[in-house]
Amino acid sequence: MATDFHLPKSISFNFFLTVVDILHFKVEPLKFRTIRSIDTCLDHPLAGCYSIVVDKQKFLLKPCEITEKNQATYIANFVLEFDVDVNLEKIDPELQRWGKFKPDLPLQMKAEQIAGGTARDFTAWLSCATRAWVALSHHGAGEMTASLGPCKTVPLDSIRNNFGDSFHLKVLKTGEFEEVKRPDLRRFPLERVNLKLPADFVSLTDKLFSLPERYKEKFLEACASYMFALQNIILFPSVSAVSFCTSIESMLETTPQYCEYKEDKCVYKRNIKKKFTKFFEDYVPDPPNWMERFVGKIYNEFRSKPVHRGILWKIRGPSLGSPFSKTTKMGDFTLVLAHLEMLVNIALINWLADR
Repeated sequence: MATDFHLPKSISFNFFLTVVDILHFKVEPLKFRTIRSIDTCLDHPLAGCYSIVVDKQKFLLKPCEITEKNQATYIANFVLEFDVDVNLEKIDPELQRWGKFKPDLPLQMKAEQIAGGTARDFTAWLSCATRAWVALSHHGAGEMTASLGPCKTVPLDSIRNNFGDSFHLKVLKTGEFEEVKRPDLRRFPLERVNLKLPADFVSLTDKLFSLPERYKEKFLEACASYMFALQNIILFPSVSAVSFCTSIESMLETTPQYCEYKEDKCVYKRNIKKKFTKFFEDYVPDPPNWMERFVGKIYNEFRSKPVHRGILWKIRGPSLGSPFSKTTKMGDFTLVLAHLEMLVNIALINWLADR
């Protein structure tokens, strides 16, 4: 069992690593616990406490009290709590140099790195799984002063009973899981009172953690783009449309038929639009008859043209054919994005479910 670790001030961190290397000591990873605040809409705060155990790692979701600050910003928040292991032998060289200022500092910095990356990935997956606006809390503004928080990462053995007191944790019963019919055809934004995890969240999360590293990285990149699209769907709809498309583009090389072809004759090798539409065909079950035309136009009008011509901010209202008719014009960009979000979410979830 790992114990709290403190280097004597007279011993440098680099010297300690050198001794470990020479004498071939086996040093157990040091355990830290982190707690991170996550924002969501005040209209649907987290329904209760959730404990998710996957790959021998436990993630705890705990709601926070609604404060005056929450009321003013119209944002509710909850916390994500989990443990991280720091392997002494894998401390990055750029972090090791900080040991000369404080022997324990490289360990703390490495723990923050691991915790921050894991929290970012889990939050992105949570957004995709629940189709909810969520984001790691942040404070500060400007070019160099913005930072994620509030958050806390401490050695496991130094944790006290008041570890989460500063987060105004709310005492609630265990949260209920929500039965979601797959494919989820509900239109965004979803009608809900509280944010609940879907009933298949644990099994899907287990599949996510079991993916080969390359596929897991691609899927989490797709989730991050999806989360960013949801965060900007109202204020910056054109950016949101591009980000939804990017989430699917992240997945294009994960499907076997795309990876098999190496010759130039492959129709998918250079035509990204064909790959893009094929992904929806493969992972949207019983697709509506308007999907192929709709997805193709989305890619042309709201991904390729704005990005390659540098006219992203000129997109205001689309002259896009309705997904229901070849003749009706749809002037409501919000409705376009609602259908795009639904198709992207269905495709991503089904891709993961098929693993």
